[in-house]
Amino acid sequence: LDSRLHFFGQKDDGSPGDYKCLDCDYVFTKGPKAWSELPDNWSCPTCGSVKRRFKKIPKGSASSSGGAKTETKKKGMFGF
Repeated sequence: LDSRLHFFGQKDDGSPGDYKCLDCDYVFTKGPKAWSELPDNWSCPTCGSVKRRFKKIPKGSASSSGGAKTETKKKGMFGF
């Protein structure tokens, strides 16, 4: 396994996994093939972060469906 870093992070090896936005926790769940086919100027649909702000995580480690944001809305001081 080649662990050398590339210009924009570690090269994806194509193994199963999801991609989590480091800024808003949105999870792209369509797999490495779909991820690699996204254009370089693709951005997070939730917060607009660029593609290089995503980290590959083990498949299914975030509970989501179809690329949905996994984090539930945080409640305020009064519980809503």
